[in-house]
Order: sequence, then C-alpha cells, then structure tokens
Amino acid sequence: GHQSTPEGWKVHDLAEQVRHVAVVLQESGCGAEGVQSVVIGHSIGAYIALRALERIGDSSSTYLGLMPFMQRNSASPRYRRTQLLLTCFWPMITVVALLAAVIGRLPLSVRHLALTPFVQGMDDEAVALTLTSMPRFRTVVNHLFLGLAEFVHFAQARLLDFSRDLAPVSGRSHFLFTDNDFWAPVSLHEALQREGLDSDLLTGVRHAFSVQRESRRRVLRWVVRKLSAVAAAGASGEGSRRSSSRKSRSSGLVGATPPYAAE
Repeated sequence: GHQSTPEGWKVHDLAEQVRHVAVVLQESGCGAEGVQSVVIGHSIGAYIALRALERIGDSSSTYLGLMPFMQRNSASPRYRRTQLLLTCFWPMITVVALLAAVIGRLPLSVRHLALTPFVQGMDDEAVALTLTSMPRFRTVVNHLFLGLAEFVHFAQARLLDFSRDLAPVSGRSHFLFTDNDFWAPVSLHEALQREGLDSDLLTGVRHAFSVQRESRRRVLRWVVRKLSAVAAAGASGEGSRRSSSRKSRSSGLVGATPPYAAE
C-alpha cells in the first residue's frame, strides 16, 4: 500500500485498501471449504486484514495481528501530535513528496546524509531499502495519504467493541504487542487479555520491527510458535474427528450425524 503504482496520481483510502485485500484473500482461497489459511497483518494492516476477513465472511482462517493499529489512542501525546501534524498540514503532502523526489535523485551518500534522522537504528538492509525505494514522489504521497486516512477514520470511528468487531476471528486470533508503542498501546493488549483473547507482549521491540534484524527474528519466532500451536491443534482435532467417526460406525449408528459435523 505504500509503494509507487502506475496509476499516476491515484491514492487509496482505508476503505479501498480493505476492498483490495478482501479481493486478494478471496482469490487466494481464504474462507473456502477445506482451505486452512493464515492471515497476518502488521500495524494498520492488522485492521485492514480483520475488516477484509469480515467482508468476505471468512470464519476459518487463523488471524495474527502484529502491533495492531486498530483504534485511536488519544491518551498518547505522541499520537495526538502525529494526528495534528497530518490532519492540519495535509496540503503540505505534495511539498514533502516533491522534496523526497529531489532527494531520491541525489547521489546515494548525499541521500544517506539527508535521511539520517529517518534511518537511525535501522540495520544495513533496511537502510539500503529505505534509501533506494522510499524517496519517490508517488510513494511518499501514498504513504502520507494513507496515514492521514487512518487518523481521520479512527477519529470518527467508535472504539472497539471486542465481542462484535473481533467476531470474524473469534477463537482463531492471536495478537502481539510491544512496549512503548503509541500505535498499538499496551492498554489495548491488556484489554484484549481481559476479554480472554490471546495477546502477548514482546518488550524491547519497536513498532517497525522489520527494520532491525534481531527484532525481525524475535517476531518471527513468535509467529512460528503460534503457527506450530495452530498446526498441532488442527492435527489433534483431525485425529479426534477420525476417532469419533470410527466410533459412530462401530456402534452401528447408521445415518447418525457424527459430533464433528457441525464444526
């Protein structure tokens, strides 16, 4: 959602992002009978994925929300400052994008110097990707416009109703939070836990975990653990269903509906 496209000046708001992801998921077989899918979303992608699953009526996919940006966090001064910056100075988006395009045409060493505040703390791979892929006019316009769309949406939207809003992934959702994250605050993690949902806290990892090698590894290990548990539960459930089926047949319950048929 943040990269250049051949669509010229076309940018996509949050609703369009949801529709696009819903189409991709449906075309990939999510929600189809006999298909076991895993949908992973990070930050605003966690919200988009949740709404996309709801849109296609998927009630079987496993959902992982990494540092989910799912509602406004008005208690955070950083959140309020970012919201004010984007919503009040949105006409400057074009100016910022033009400046980024100019920087993108400079020699790599000068680019690095100009973007030092943005790449501090990143590993070499993330720095190289940022310097070569981000300073483009349409990329920055799309990036900032989507950020603006997120804040506008959450400013108008009600806060989460867990029983209703998380119904599409009920029993199949897993969340990961980090400390000191104003996009996905610890308070939301604690609220999810109070609702009995599976939510973990990984300390010492930044919201943009992908820009550091060690944080990528830590998050990946968490994802692997969750998927391994899902796979083990699925294997156990399949074994139980086969056992129930055999017992039904051996008991002579001809035409009876096995206990697993309604699952």
